[in-house]
Amino acid sequence: MTNLLEAPESATQHTGETPAPVRLADELEQIEALIHRYVKLSDPALAMLIAVWIANTYTFECFDYCGYLHIYETMETQ
Repeated sequence: MTNLLEAPESATQHTGETPAPVRLADELEQIEALIHRYVKLSDPALAMLIAVWIANTYTFECFDYCGYLHIYETMETQ
């Protein structure tokens, strides 16, 4: 997974070329897929909310307010 804000240094070291821009939507979809793979959620739409919150961790210093996620486990017997 790439850094959401900048291209990795190694991308320009060897070729001298500027890498293609990274689309935030593509990164969010990749994060969402990882969340679906490893986390059982009560509502599948929550995976995108969590993905956006993860992206926010790279930019929170730009804002006066930033939301928190309160994640808890429910005890289920199977």
